[in-house]
Amino acid sequence: LDVPDYIMTITSMNAVHPEKAEGYFKDCYKYKIARSIIGQCHYAASEINKKINRPISEIVGIAEKSLAKAVTSAIQDEYDPIDIYKGMLPFLEELAVSPAAGGIKTPFPTWNRWWGGLTRGDLTVIASPPKTGKSTILSYIADVPFCRFNKGKNIKVLVLDTELETDRVRTRKAAALSGVGWSYIQDGRWLKNPDFTGSVVDKKEVFEKRANGAFKHLYVAGVPMEKIKSIIKRWRATDTEPDDECLVIYDYLKITGESMSDHNKEWQVMGEKCDALKQTMSDVGASGLACIQTNETGGVAMSARIKWFASNILMFRRKTAEELAHDGEDFGTHILQPMELRNLGDDWVDQEWVKEVKDKGTVFRKNWLNIEVDNFNMFERGTLQDIVDK
Repeated sequence: LDVPDYIMTITSMNAVHPEKAEGYFKDCYKYKIARSIIGQCHYAASEINKKINRPISEIVGIAEKSLAKAVTSAIQDEYDPIDIYKGMLPFLEELAVSPAAGGIKTPFPTWNRWWGGLTRGDLTVIASPPKTGKSTILSYIADVPFCRFNKGKNIKVLVLDTELETDRVRTRKAAALSGVGWSYIQDGRWLKNPDFTGSVVDKKEVFEKRANGAFKHLYVAGVPMEKIKSIIKRWRATDTEPDDECLVIYDYLKITGESMSDHNKEWQVMGEKCDALKQTMSDVGASGLACIQTNETGGVAMSARIKWFASNILMFRRKTAEELAHDGEDFGTHILQPMELRNLGDDWVDQEWVKEVKDKGTVFRKNWLNIEVDNFNMFERGTLQDIVDK
């Protein structure tokens, strides 16, 4: 293998992002190891043919010795354990000033305090009943590049949407920013109403300012996970810079053309998809956010295995009529509450449980965040603790 010539060939055939150059060199080394192992296999086959009448232990020994050097070399290079405490202080100092410090902040300050930001390599899953705003909350969070909590950070967002076409997402964003009802935007009636026309046109500067490549959307209905992984990797390599903080949003986790069988059940496929998405976030150095439907009992639909692989799982649901009547109009229309947490913010440990005194005694309930949803906008409206205190 002529390594310089090989590198020139592959780099001339592909658009190579500087961050990905290391990957090409690793490929070169992988092929070198593979050829070495293949050569040793040929050598072993030749030696075995010469000694075919020797005892089986000697024949096995020939194969073992032939492969040991190449295989051991490959394993040592790829899986070299690291001394955890070596260079600890420089590592921590570098981490503190890196663009990734603190992760990507969501538009919800209480979320950030309780459960931390969206960090590289992690996958946060929002579970929600059908038709209660899964796409709305994901799309709202997708505007993190323009969020005041992320000032000074270069953030790029890719939304891969199995539900909504790009044009529909654009009309929803226009409705949220202008304050004009979505139905008026969708069917064009905003142009026939002077007040609505003014509200939309007044946002022209906002639209143009945000048209900087920071938020991209792709409709991917029916696209299998292997293709989704390729789309994410290509976007990370060609549309972002190495120091950018990146967020990939997948709406939503469900079966998308994968074949089912007795040996490949639906729940297995869903677990594998979640694992693949999580691993891809780690591979490309991005934060991941996805959603999934809940079942009739409020659990994660189709696969409890998603709990194995997701970093955090949050429940997002519309309040019941009884809850709306009890809480009052000041405390929003929806609830965001953790189901499973691996990452924690600064305040969650002290505020996780809410003590409530009732006629039959004291009960403890897991705290939640109240959210008001209005025309595809979202607003924090206090917590369960605030409701109890009131």
